[in-house]
Amino acid sequence: MALFFKNSATGLLLLSLVSLTPCLVCKNKKKHLQSIVQTQMPSAQSIARTVTVKPQITEKQLEVHYCGTHLPDTFSLAIQENENQQKELFSYDHKKKKACNSDPVQVALQGNRITVDYSYSFAWGAYKATKRVHFELPSGAQTLQVSFSFTEDQRVLIPQAQFVGPIESVS
Repeated sequence: MALFFKNSATGLLLLSLVSLTPCLVCKNKKKHLQSIVQTQMPSAQSIARTVTVKPQITEKQLEVHYCGTHLPDTFSLAIQENENQQKELFSYDHKKKKACNSDPVQVALQGNRITVDYSYSFAWGAYKATKRVHFELPSGAQTLQVSFSFTEDQRVLIPQAQFVGPIESVS
């Protein structure tokens, strides 16, 4: 049974009364209460919050220098809100010669971990991949600035967050 209250003191008092009632003969009530509170209080991973993500990606950052300078045919960057839902932060289409969706986006997150997927395609699809990177956010972060560079090891750059490697390939 889980009880949550806005006033944590009221919740703990009621929780202690409910959980200690069957255990009145228990000699170590304080330890018993601590174990109950630890198992029934919401964890940091389950707390939802909203973060503003500002993509700051330029065409120059998408350049790859290999036997000349090349831009991807297509490029996209998306952030995962949960396991089944993504929000696109940025997309680029070389044929249209423009970047799309570069406005700030409100993202609902669970906990402090953020997952970013990026996809690219070079040489009319001959070289393409989708990759996933993870970051750990500080608990007070409200605004994130996201940039990208093929020359950096982690590719996706979020100065306000700590990279949690490695980069994963997504099928």
